[in-house]
Amino acid sequence: MKKKTRKKNEIACKLSGWAMELANFLRYKEGWTPTRAANQAWLCLHALEALGKGVVMLDFNKQDGSRRIARGTVCKGIDPLFDLYEYKGKKNEISYRYNWSFTFWDLDEKAFRSFNAARLNDYFPLNIDH
Repeated sequence: MKKKTRKKNEIACKLSGWAMELANFLRYKEGWTPTRAANQAWLCLHALEALGKGVVMLDFNKQDGSRRIARGTVCKGIDPLFDLYEYKGKKNEISYRYNWSFTFWDLDEKAFRSFNAARLNDYFPLNIDH
């Protein structure tokens, strides 16, 4: 097996393991069916992947139940204010495993926002030249 192919397979295994971990969380903590939990986990995985590549329109429900549509990213070079932010790290890097919330930079609010994996409805990648 070529070195490049092996690396792609390792990444795919890590991502699929991550998705299954999230699916199990949704299944047992939220009481979802296995199919619904797996679909939601893959939706979150693809949304996070799109956030890492550019601007994404996120549709999710807030904690109070209201619907929120936000334009966000985690890419440098799109918003000058986000580029000034320097990540200093957190004490507990694996805190996502307990509540599965994901942070992104909201381009409209010019601040960090987060969504819970169980509340993500959909996402749409936007083609914006940066």
